[in-house]
This record gives sequence, structure tokens and C-alpha cells, in this order.
Amino acid sequence: MKKTKIVIPAIGLLVFGFILAKMGWAGIFHQLQVIRKALPVLIGLSLLRLALQTLAWSRTLRAEGIMAGVGELIGARVASRGVGYLSVLGPVVAEPMRIKLLRDHSTSVTAATLIDTGAYWYSSGVFAIIGCFCAFHFLSGDRHVAPLVALAVLIAVGL
Repeated sequence: MKKTKIVIPAIGLLVFGFILAKMGWAGIFHQLQVIRKALPVLIGLSLLRLALQTLAWSRTLRAEGIMAGVGELIGARVASRGVGYLSVLGPVVAEPMRIKLLRDHSTSVTAATLIDTGAYWYSSGVFAIIGCFCAFHFLSGDRHVAPLVALAVLIAVGL
């Protein structure tokens, strides 16, 4: 077990070194300059999203009478999302794991978590519809309405 703790990071460093050698120092410095301004914005937006999702989940749990700390909720959310990203099944693995990571395994935790997840995915779908309408409206210049209607029907069926 201890050998894998050394071998896996060593393999990762070798692959990283190989990629650095292929890119060259000029390419690396150019890419660092490109992401210099965007990376802090992306990290800030990600933290804001995490905070808002955790706040929504906390309120949903409190409505069911479950008092969980913000740190515990953030830990459960980040851990389950990481496993979901690594797994082929994604949310099928992540959502039950998020429920199990809370120490209280009652049905109200499951219901509150499913309500939180359902509200998130539903609102994401609504914003996708609005975004697609805006994109088609902008791109068509008020001339083509048929693609808007077809897209609205497809997304509504998908929701």
C-alpha cells in the first residue's frame, strides 16, 4: 500500500514533465498569461456557486428539522461531486453518496437532498431554455422564429 502512495504521484509527475517538455517553456508562459485574468474569475464564480448550492441545501434540510453544519455540507457536496466526476455514472453515484455522507440517514435527508437536486436541475433547464431563446433571437436578427419554437419544444420535452 505504501508503494502505491509513492508510485502513483511519481507517474503523475513524469507525465506532467513529459507534457511540459512537449509544450516548451514559451508555450507554458503564453498559456499562463492567457489564463492570468480569467482563472481568478472562474474560481470566484465556482466558490459562489458552491456557497449558494450549500445554502439552498442547508435551508432544505432545516425545513425537515435537520441541523447540519456548513462545513459538513460543503465537504459532502465536494466529495460526492468529485466521485461523480471520476465515475462513469456521474450523478447516479454522487447523489446517494452525498446523502450517505451526512451522518443522519433518515428519509427526510433523502427527501431534502432530492428536492435540492431536483430544484437545481429544473432551474438549470429553465435557464438553458432562456439562454437558447436569447441566442437564437440574437443570431437570427428577429427573422427566424421556427428554430426558436422547435428548440423550445425539444427542451420542454427533455425537461
